[in-house]
Amino acid sequence: MWAEDADRLQSRGEQLAKDGQFGEAIDVFKAADAQEPTAERACLIGLAYGRRNLYGQAELFFDLCHQRVTDGDKLPSWVAGVEAQLIERLYAANLAPVTITVKHAKKPRIVVTAFASDEDFAPRTIYLPPGRHVFTVTSRGREPVEKAIVVKDSEPIDLVIDLRAGKGDAPETSADPTSSTLGRNVIIAGAGLFIGGAIVHGTWYRSERYELEAAQFPPDLVRYDAHADSYRQARYVTVGLYAAGAITAIIGVVLHSNSSREDATTVSVAPTTGGGILSVAWSR
Repeated sequence: MWAEDADRLQSRGEQLAKDGQFGEAIDVFKAADAQEPTAERACLIGLAYGRRNLYGQAELFFDLCHQRVTDGDKLPSWVAGVEAQLIERLYAANLAPVTITVKHAKKPRIVVTAFASDEDFAPRTIYLPPGRHVFTVTSRGREPVEKAIVVKDSEPIDLVIDLRAGKGDAPETSADPTSSTLGRNVIIAGAGLFIGGAIVHGTWYRSERYELEAAQFPPDLVRYDAHADSYRQARYVTVGLYAAGAITAIIGVVLHSNSSREDATTVSVAPTTGGGILSVAWSR
């Protein structure tokens, strides 16, 4: 039987997605990615998951997409806009950020029952809906270890899995939030300010900058003067929102850390076209 190559599979997956068959498109994109892993295919899987409102899986694959970027493998041009929407919906959804730490393991890989069984990942923060979730951790030279948690709401969770302890020492636990609501809300506010800066950067600031550049070649003093003040205001607002967002997010992480019993969680904002990347991490 003739087997489709990766490019044909990708094209078929794109057509399925255009037809609204996102579940089937994900399977086809994964088949193409298994033959030839690329940043674009990881992003397409993330996009299809986002269209199904499965934002936790979408975030996982967009992160993989960024990891694969090399000099010869660029991000698709549409990624920044889609990621900006994903971040907003990720924080608006009732999903708990679960930060997973694995101890005494060599290059551990993790699967969780909320995701497909072929979607394994290294220790990181993932986003899970309320309910019972079972994690399975594999590592070279050790037996797989399972651990279950119960997510009650959208409060952040720190999950530590010690492979040295073995299965018998990994009972099911109920996820009691260890961070303050205040710290989490401040982090979210910081991310919102940063996203606002990215929006102003990509619209008002960029538009006024274009007008000034256009007024220089050939010189058009009337046009230049008409937009100069607006450009300066746009620049100040953009820089102010970026700075306020970064400072607010850092304050939130400090508040969160001071009220946590375990290592603190991380927050990241990824839109890059027209706006930078905010990534804040804290541990103690």
